[in-house]
Amino acid sequence: MVPAYPKDRTTCMIKDGPVDPRFQVPGGTLRFKPERDSRFPYIYEIPTHALVHSPKYIKTILIHIVDTSIEARKVRAKFEFTLTVLLGPNACMENHGTLT
Repeated sequence: MVPAYPKDRTTCMIKDGPVDPRFQVPGGTLRFKPERDSRFPYIYEIPTHALVHSPKYIKTILIHIVDTSIEARKVRAKFEFTLTVLLGPNACMENHGTLT
C-alpha cells in the first residue's frame, strides 16, 4: 500500500483539484499527488507571474490559493497542530512520497 496522509484516506486530494473554483488556478498545471491530504493546499505550476522579474533565473513558478477568512484560518491551525514529522532512515522517508 502506498503511504498516505491521512492514513485512513478520508480526505485525499482529487485529480480535478479543489472542488471550490475560487481555489483553482486557471491556466495552471495541477501538481497532483493522490496521497496528499486535501486539507493541504493544491499546488499549481504556472508559466509566468507578474511578480517574477527574472524569468531567466526563475524557471519554475508554483502557486496555491488559500482561504484567509478567520474561520478557515482557525480550522487550518487546528489541523496543522496535529501534524507530525516522520523520523527515520532515508529509505523509510522515501516511501512516504514527495511532491513530483
